[in-house]
Amino acid sequence: MLARHGYGVLALDLPGNGESDGRSSGVGWTAQPGIDAALDFLSGRPDVDRRRIAGFGVSLGGEVLLEAASRDRRLAALISDGAARATIDSDLNSPDGAADLLQKAQMGIGLRLIRAVSGTRPAPPLEDVVQRIAPRPILLVASGHGAEVSANRVYGDAAGASAALWTIPEASHTGGLRSRPDEYERRTIEFLDSAL
Repeated sequence: MLARHGYGVLALDLPGNGESDGRSSGVGWTAQPGIDAALDFLSGRPDVDRRRIAGFGVSLGGEVLLEAASRDRRLAALISDGAARATIDSDLNSPDGAADLLQKAQMGIGLRLIRAVSGTRPAPPLEDVVQRIAPRPILLVASGHGAEVSANRVYGDAAGASAALWTIPEASHTGGLRSRPDEYERRTIEFLDSAL
């Protein structure tokens, strides 16, 4: 879709995923060196305008790109589809009320076990870092209902005026392209054309 509109695309597997070597905790805690390497590669290419590098991440990819953009200004714009990162003790681990305290406790224990087994440092809660991306533009895409939509509202509020949220209620997680292919393509390309 992006190449059809004239964009160069570097697709990568995060460390420990797909065809990439390395270790993965399954929650993106080891992903930042891979993103750094991709940005170094792109920034060093003579055919790439370093001021026009954007990130387009889906699910875990969207989460790690939000974190990366919060610390690396080489990402001039960002589309994050389906981010809803679970981090230790984040309020986003349980959507609402006292009935969800057990769910939050279970999530916290599970993430602590991942940390103990993998030996990796947890990633920061996205709601704590997305404000660092401003004034660079962000398009947040949230599918379905519940936690994903709630998390992206929090991210959008924290990021401020530079963030736009598009919700696709009938879509499953990251299913917006399948649910609304024409609108998804139009919105994402218009966003990138405007941002870059």
